[in-house]
Amino acid sequence: MGRPPSTSSDPRPPHRVSLDDLYLAVLTPSARREKRADVPLNIAGEQARALYVDADREKSITRDSLTQGLQRHASRVLNQHQAQSGKAVVNERQQLAARNSYVDVAMLDNSAAKTGQRKP
Repeated sequence: MGRPPSTSSDPRPPHRVSLDDLYLAVLTPSARREKRADVPLNIAGEQARALYVDADREKSITRDSLTQGLQRHASRVLNQHQAQSGKAVVNERQQLAARNSYVDVAMLDNSAAKTGQRKP
């Protein structure tokens, strides 16, 4: 069957899979046999430009170029997401500040009306 679930008393370390092995397992499992980092991998079809050596589709994909391309892409996507999230937070804070100001003014108006005072 498979390996039994690991327990805290299991002395074996967890199995780790490198980023390039994980990608190759999905894309081209047979290319996983090549372990050297700078050797062209036998990957059929055109892939994302970032995965090629020097991001040049005329060149080959190696384990090094694959790992670097995936890391650059992930970093770019995460930075974009973080920037968008930051803008959303700033926008939300501005909206809350505007609402709070409106609520404060309304409360002052209400309070002034109850005490018979003029609006500030």
